[in-house]
Amino acid sequence: MAEPLPEVGYAETPKGAIYVEAPDSQRFVRTYDELRSRTLDPEQSARIIASLAEELR
Repeated sequence: MAEPLPEVGYAETPKGAIYVEAPDSQRFVRTYDELRSRTLDPEQSARIIASLAEELR
């Protein structure tokens, strides 16, 4: 696809996939950005996973 890429929201449901194009995709974009801002970086994630794995031994 040519730049700039269009904003498209995607949701998987029991009935199949839903694709939502701009301007209706803004809610998907905001939700994704919010979730991404709350995630740990890869190193932090690896430390937590390793710590939990150690606790389960």
